[in-house]
Amino acid sequence: MTRRPLVFRIGLLLGLPCLFAACAVMEISVDVYKGPLANHEHVQAEQMSVMAIGAKPLLIELRDRLEWGKMVRDGRDKAIAAKWYKAGFVPKPPDHLPTQWFQNVRAQRVNAVLFLYEDFDKSELEPLFGRYS
Repeated sequence: MTRRPLVFRIGLLLGLPCLFAACAVMEISVDVYKGPLANHEHVQAEQMSVMAIGAKPLLIELRDRLEWGKMVRDGRDKAIAAKWYKAGFVPKPPDHLPTQWFQNVRAQRVNAVLFLYEDFDKSELEPLFGRYS
């Protein structure tokens, strides 16, 4: 009977250090996400401008599909023939005839977003630069 507790004690004495040694060697590795925010500020600005420039054709297509639905090509051709359409921002004419501008409200909103892609003269922007420099 004394033999079994002795084997148990030896096993316990050898097993506990092995258990602690195994825990001491365990390594936990954590991968850190190094996505777009890991870049420098000027690189992030360039990436954002590329995405904005790439969105312009998509916005033009969205506006035209909202206005003319599946008949986009026919609607564009008619608007080009009437000389009021262009691929980009289309300003609202002062004498706004119903057939010479966008009728769909959503198409008008997307057209307003396309205004942000328009180029401005340096003289129009100088007051803004003076304010923030």
